[in-house]
Amino acid sequence: MTAEKVGKALRSHRSPGLRPDRLSGTGQKGPKVMSGSHAILDLVGRLCADVPRTPSATERAIGVALAEAGPPHPGGKFQARDATGVDGIHFDEVELRIRGGKEGAGGLLVLCIGPGGCPRLAEVRQRFEGLAISDHPRGRSLDEETQFSRQEPWGTLTFGFAERDPDSLRTIVLKFGPQIR
Repeated sequence: MTAEKVGKALRSHRSPGLRPDRLSGTGQKGPKVMSGSHAILDLVGRLCADVPRTPSATERAIGVALAEAGPPHPGGKFQARDATGVDGIHFDEVELRIRGGKEGAGGLLVLCIGPGGCPRLAEVRQRFEGLAISDHPRGRSLDEETQFSRQEPWGTLTFGFAERDPDSLRTIVLKFGPQIR
């Protein structure tokens, strides 16, 4: 994962432009079992409403066990690969980085969505209004992404669409700043 794939979050803060009537696709509140693009977008909505800032909170939110990864990282780096989480969503990779090693510090949560049932760009733009292009491919690989981001009260939310399939969501990134108490 690169630092380019970023998006931010602050706990217990509603995201501007996130419409509550679109959380479950029916206007209902609470968890709903579903599959495909609606489940992925609903998960993003829940993550934006309450950004998980610890490995245990992330595991509860996405339904995937994380393991400490790679060389020591100040604050911590946790990953999971090829895992199925809440609502049957398949993740090729999940990565959580926490800065500074203290609770409430900023960090980064990256979700790489597995093939099948991925939301299309139009669905993402409709659900998460105010997205603007924040990065673009440079011609080195079909896996490079066009990224669409927007600022949130807690940081930056980013959606990545790879050149290989430019209309299918591939990556979701929440880059969150320090938690304000």
